[in-house]
Amino acid sequence: MDLDFKKDNDIGIIKISGRLVVSNAREFKENINKYIEQSRFLVLDLTDMD
Repeated sequence: MDLDFKKDNDIGIIKISGRLVVSNAREFKENINKYIEQSRFLVLDLTDMD
């Protein structure tokens, strides 16, 4: 899976087994495969929210 984050300070949020995990984009990209292996997931893009 290729996730396109515009800036390193973009935020990634993923739901794993009922828990929300929040991290910055760099950490999120590094860990996304681990997250996918653990559980079904939900990814929300909050970069355009004011």
